[in-house]
Amino acid sequence: MAPSPTHPRESYTVGIICALDVEKAAVEATLDEEHGGVEKMTGDDNSYSFGRIGQHNVVVACLPAGVTGKASAATVAKDMMRSFPVRAGFMVGIGGGVWSDKADVRLGDVVVSQPDGMHGGVVQWDFGKMEKEGVFRRTGTLNKPPRPLLNAVQGLKATHRQKGSMVYQHLKEMISKYPVMEEEYSSPGPKQDELFEASYSHPGGATCAQCDRSRLIRHRPERRDDQPRIHYGNIASGDEVVKDGPTRDRIAREEGVLCFEMEAAGLMDTFPCVVIRGVCDYAGSHKNKRWQPYAAAAAACYAKELLGEVDAQGIEKLGLASYRIPFCMKGVPVTDHFVRRDTETEQLETFFQPKSESIRQKVFVVCGLGGIGKTQLCVDYVRRYKDRFTAIFWLDGSSKDALRQSLASAAARLPSGRASSTTRLSQNAQDSDAQIDVLQRWLSLEANTSWQLVLDNVDREWQAAQKDLDPQAFNVKDFLPSADHGNVLITTRVARLQRLGASLRLREVHNDLG
Repeated sequence: MAPSPTHPRESYTVGIICALDVEKAAVEATLDEEHGGVEKMTGDDNSYSFGRIGQHNVVVACLPAGVTGKASAATVAKDMMRSFPVRAGFMVGIGGGVWSDKADVRLGDVVVSQPDGMHGGVVQWDFGKMEKEGVFRRTGTLNKPPRPLLNAVQGLKATHRQKGSMVYQHLKEMISKYPVMEEEYSSPGPKQDELFEASYSHPGGATCAQCDRSRLIRHRPERRDDQPRIHYGNIASGDEVVKDGPTRDRIAREEGVLCFEMEAAGLMDTFPCVVIRGVCDYAGSHKNKRWQPYAAAAAACYAKELLGEVDAQGIEKLGLASYRIPFCMKGVPVTDHFVRRDTETEQLETFFQPKSESIRQKVFVVCGLGGIGKTQLCVDYVRRYKDRFTAIFWLDGSSKDALRQSLASAAARLPSGRASSTTRLSQNAQDSDAQIDVLQRWLSLEANTSWQLVLDNVDREWQAAQKDLDPQAFNVKDFLPSADHGNVLITTRVARLQRLGASLRLREVHNDLG
């Protein structure tokens, strides 16, 4: 059956990235409908497949042959986001599982990234610094998947408890639809699932035919069937292939991970996604490719089932992945002596994240005396709810020059290669006027609706009739994006500015030194 006619570019809001052709073939085999090609942006080197899964039009890309790792994945994601309005991302493929008495991870099972402990679902295990006595400490954390996708994961987990997973059913449908895949993509069977002691290294050869079977771990409980199990937790990602049992177990123990792979660390901060890995080996020295196709198919079938849990309206509510910028505390004033104001913080959350969706620009003004805690209230707010926004820019509003410098610095943080529907935004502007213009136009892009600006300490009195009295005073309206979307939070001592939007008059709290 020939692919259906080309669909509009704007309809492809779900992006799936694979590292290997064996993974991409499995994802393509889960499509409910194949689509014709869509023209991509100039400079996009990716090769795409298009189709529909459930309610969603999906675009699928694969890393170039022989070029794996997080840098390659980041490049593929960047080009995909430039060509298509991707709102939900998935990294689908294979990985090395970690079996333990606590997590009975077997070959052919599926591991799904989910925040656990201090990590957001993906751990860059090889990024950190060496400290005294050779102790390696991992530094930094990666973004979580978008909240609506985590909600879908949670909903699917509940469904599985009641009705079981559809992964096995989807696997059978894949083979029925594409019979040529049966030989390669069928399960090798539980007898081919062998886990050797971590300390026993593979003696050599392409298979484990010559390995000492007395070194197998024998106390794993038998399963009542050979259907894939789904596991949720942290996935370790790094530039090196982990193929050593003791190293695998040490990292897994230290970081609480269930699986190892090589691409996700390059995606999470700029292409927030759910990572789905079919377990094809145990990240030890006894590696072979026998389980790769089946593991890839199991991951693809779980992705299909998860997408069925996310309705089209839920995808539309997600901010575009291409507009997401990692939250940065640089320039944000903090204190160790802040007294929490939970009621006021929840008031801000209710205003900026209402139950009913609105595309109108929301402006909220926190007014009060100097030193009363306005700034630290807003710091607490953005820290608590940073995952609800695609980008947060903290701006110094204490003077016109300070604000202009903050805006120019914010422009420097914009993702490269972004373009409006009519003109490409220059990222090489040298003067502050051009940089501010770049930022204003980026904030005004029609699809870029989920950003948050914080203009802190807008305390200079400005009136048109008195503008020459203070050359550093400014009309705050002149610096707000003209588009009727986005979120603006202002702190000020000037009561008159409360008329800009909704407002809160902050009162003194005992011991509040914010």
